[in-house]
Amino acid sequence: MVSTLLVIYGSNILGVIKKQIGGVPPFLRLTIFIIFCAFGFIFLTSFLTPLTIGVLHHVEVIWLPLIILVTFYIIRFLARKKGVI
Repeated sequence: MVSTLLVIYGSNILGVIKKQIGGVPPFLRLTIFIIFCAFGFIFLTSFLTPLTIGVLHHVEVIWLPLIILVTFYIIRFLARKKGVI
């Protein structure tokens, strides 16, 4: 779920990063961009995945398949709205 959302909204995140480092010299800007792409998304995934798992642990087992299915339908809706699919 987390990785799918990062695929959908990754360009928005990178756009914010580009605006933040816009005034930096080109070589440093490229270095920061590469480092964020290499490690920033890994950090976001490794930070948000345990949070997602923690939330899902509080759900009763009987409701878990339904919640996961609805979540992926919402993600599908967001991807279509964004124009990814």
